[in-house]
Amino acid sequence: IVEGYAYRSASKLKQFLGISRGSLAETEYFFELALDLGYINKDQYFELEEQRSKVGAYLTKFIKAIEANNH
Repeated sequence: IVEGYAYRSASKLKQFLGISRGSLAETEYFFELALDLGYINKDQYFELEEQRSKVGAYLTKFIKAIEANNH
């Protein structure tokens, strides 16, 4: 996200936010894998997933705000 912001271009920032969204999806997968392999328990998984979900919501709001400012 910082790298996209450094370009000082809304389109570049939006591109990097999209990449961040993909990384967030990968994180979700790794949380599930860690649970399946027994590295974390269900309580830990649900806590991590709650935090990941919040980050996703913030990311979505940020993307929408950038889109709204560019119209």
